[in-house]
Amino acid sequence: MQFHFGSISNCSGTTKSQSTAARQRDSTAKRRKRVRLEESWVLWAAVERRQVRLRARAAALSQAGAGDDCGGRPRSAMKTRFSTVDLRAVLAELNASLLGMRVNNVYDVDNKTYLIRLQKPDFKATLLLESGIRIHTTEFEWPKNMMPSSFAMKCRKHLKSRRLVSAKQLGVDRIVDFQFGSDEAAYHLIIELYDRD
Repeated sequence: MQFHFGSISNCSGTTKSQSTAARQRDSTAKRRKRVRLEESWVLWAAVERRQVRLRARAAALSQAGAGDDCGGRPRSAMKTRFSTVDLRAVLAELNASLLGMRVNNVYDVDNKTYLIRLQKPDFKATLLLESGIRIHTTEFEWPKNMMPSSFAMKCRKHLKSRRLVSAKQLGVDRIVDFQFGSDEAAYHLIIELYDRD
């Protein structure tokens, strides 16, 4: 006759240590599930907030541009590029506010988008130039490349501390000529707003 000493089993046939381990696994699984649920709720809330912001922005844009196009058709999509009329309006605004300001620095956001920081003693402005798309002033803090491109460095070399003398449209084309400095020290920055896709 042999005696075997072991752990006391419960009525289900498992030992106490096995049932404790099973309970711990269950509680760990429940904790993980709860954390995943909380993470999904946080993610869902972030998505919901973003959708609310986008809806509000779309509503503001639709109210600002309410009405029909020239042909009497309702607008179906948001404008992505400047037309000749848009360019004339923006250049009139830029000429009224930015002429006479000095170039503080030139930054590149990507290979088509550049920021020109302009300043007067009492006023600062940032001009956004996106080749083929748009030109306007901005107050948004754009992310800049850590290492400026060769074009940005060339613009810094030639345009830094020069005054913006004129911003004009060439004919009826969507081409803008920015003149920095005057006489023999004049530099021209030409921006084409054509689609090159």
